Amino acid sequence: MATALAFIGMLIGAVVGVALALLTLPGVWFMLALAVVLNLVLPGVFSWWTLGVCCIIALIGELIEFLASAIGAKAAGGSMSGSALSILGGLGVAQKETPLVFPIGTVIGGVVGAGLGATIAERAIKRQTWQRAGTVGVGAAAGRAVATATKVGVAITVALVLLISTLVP
Repeated sequence: MATALAFIGMLIGAVVGVALALLTLPGVWFMLALAVVLNLVLPGVFSWWTLGVCCIIALIGELIEFLASAIGAKAAGGSMSGSALSILGGLGVAQKETPLVFPIGTVIGGVVGAGLGATIAERAIKRQTWQRAGTVGVGAAAGRAVATATKVGVAITVALVLLISTLVP
């Protein structure tokens, strides 16, 4: 009975968590919090080692998400300002676009915002040509797209580990 209850609870949590991750929200942390609560209510459902490994995976995913647009801008030859504004642009536009075309606005807003942030920084601060600034912007946008895909991949991985853990003693 406890196994079935834990599995059903984690299945619902996994669906919600992956959806939140797609929206660049803390879906992985939601799943981990749910797993900890389930483990406290139904002792022994998860090993603390499993939860710890999932936490490390989540931290790596967060780091990749945070830095990916900056790495994309830098890989395209962007400056430190382009990298920094790609992060701010991605976060700012994603949050602004969320209510408009939910949920797609969040994802597209993050990608476009990262590209715009890097382009503006390269053009306005570093005085690059529009073509050069645009290239850096495309790199930042690609990095942000990779970040979102990575975050969803991490969420799916953690969801699968937690779901399987409810079935394997």
